[in-house]
Amino acid sequence: MSQPLTYIFAILVIGMILVFGWSSIKNLLGLGEQVGETKFINDLKKNVDDTSKLYPGTSIECSFVKKTGTTNNRCELLLPDNIKGMCFADTKNEVDFNNIIFKDIEEEIRVYQTTGDKNIFFSTLKNKMNPLYLEKLTTKIPFCLDFFKKDQKIILENKGRVVEATKA
Repeated sequence: MSQPLTYIFAILVIGMILVFGWSSIKNLLGLGEQVGETKFINDLKKNVDDTSKLYPGTSIECSFVKKTGTTNNRCELLLPDNIKGMCFADTKNEVDFNNIIFKDIEEEIRVYQTTGDKNIFFSTLKNKMNPLYLEKLTTKIPFCLDFFKKDQKIILENKGRVVEATKA
C-alpha cells in the first residue's frame, strides 16, 4: 500500500521542481534583458558625455550593432534584443512628425511635447523602455533609426554647450 503513495509523492516533487525551475529560468532571462537595456542606455549616455568634453566642432560616429567589433568605429552601441528602433526628438521644440517612423513613439512624443523633458524614445518588441532625457543632447531635426535595417549610425557633434545628434 505504501508504494503507490511513494510514486505519487515523487511525481509531485518532480512536478514542483520543474515548475519552480521554469519560473526561475524565465525570471533570469528577463533580468538579462534588463541588464542589456541598462548597458545600452549607459553606453549612450557615456558617449554623449565624452563628446561634450571634446573641442567644439568635434564629432564622433556611433554604430548600433548586435555584436561588438563588427565595425571600425570607436563608438559601438550594443543593441538589446528587445529594441526594434529609436527616435531622437527634442520635445522642447516643435517636432516634425513626418520623420517619426514608429507609431508608438509618435504617440509618446505627443504626450511629452507639452512638458519638453524627453529627447530619446524607444520602440520595442515586448517590454517597454521608458523615454530618456539627456541634458547635454539635442537634435535640430527629429529622426529615427530602424534596427531591422543594417548600418544604423548617428553622429554626435559637440556644439559648445550641447551635443547634437544627427543621422549618419
